[in-house]
Amino acid sequence: MKDRIKQLMDSQKMTQQSFAQMVGINPASLSQVLSGRSNPTLNHVDAIKKSFPRISYNWLLSGSGPMFETEVGKEPDLFSLPPTQPTPAPQISVESKDKKQPHPIPAIIAADATRKIREIVIYYDNNTFETFVPKTM
Repeated sequence: MKDRIKQLMDSQKMTQQSFAQMVGINPASLSQVLSGRSNPTLNHVDAIKKSFPRISYNWLLSGSGPMFETEVGKEPDLFSLPPTQPTPAPQISVESKDKKQPHPIPAIIAADATRKIREIVIYYDNNTFETFVPKTM
């Protein structure tokens, strides 16, 4: 893997010092990896991937495939996808008690660690319902 790190540095025209600074790893640690005195850690690999999001994990870890993932039609690497904007919560229409006008209730998309589900009630069109209560642990 040290040879691939050197190859990446060469492709970006970077010195050991500038590469270590950009990636955010200790220059002495990088020097030990490049000289073969120590092996790169998972922290090194993650730091490289964060600094070079298009770099292929397969290439970096095993040397297989291209250095950068740029082929058209290739499935994107989940670690290099750009962040997405949250989508607005859909509105669920629930009939009010007088059954004349529905009122919107925002759907909960993401779990909130401060709230816990107490019960779920499902109302059927034949005027029956079921209540579900989560088991406590």
